Amino acid sequence: MKAFCGFFAFAAALAAAAAGPAAARTATAGETIAVQDMQLTVPDGWRLSQDAKDQGTIVLGFKNGTEDLTLYVKGQTGMDMRSVFVNGSEVVSDVRNVARNRFTWKVLETRKSFTPRNTTYSIASFMTELNGATYYGYSRAGTQAKALENVTAFLGELR
Repeated sequence: MKAFCGFFAFAAALAAAAAGPAAARTATAGETIAVQDMQLTVPDGWRLSQDAKDQGTIVLGFKNGTEDLTLYVKGQTGMDMRSVFVNGSEVVSDVRNVARNRFTWKVLETRKSFTPRNTTYSIASFMTELNGATYYGYSRAGTQAKALENVTAFLGELR
């Protein structure tokens, strides 16, 4: 009987391997996806390019041409925004509260230069807490105004 049950377990494992890994979510502009206890309608021009979970943290990456925005959800609260996002960057506009929908978000703008690549990135980051989790992320763009515009578009679509 053990050998018989073992055979079925082996056959099920082979079938699962043949089917390949589970497909990641996809979403494009206008589609609504669940993000833990929030709903996000993907803003115009954007698409979901990464959907992962790493050590309990949800990681969602979005692309719009050469611009990107990453949204994280971590099952803890009390994170310090400056500790997470400054990391040697120049602070362009310090942490401030911004109300969007039913949430109050902290927003921070920074700039980071990379000498070997002769590149400077403008970054706008955001953070809020809901039901024991921290929702946070950032957008990197060619200008500070564009990075903030990207963040503003996403915060307006999180409900």
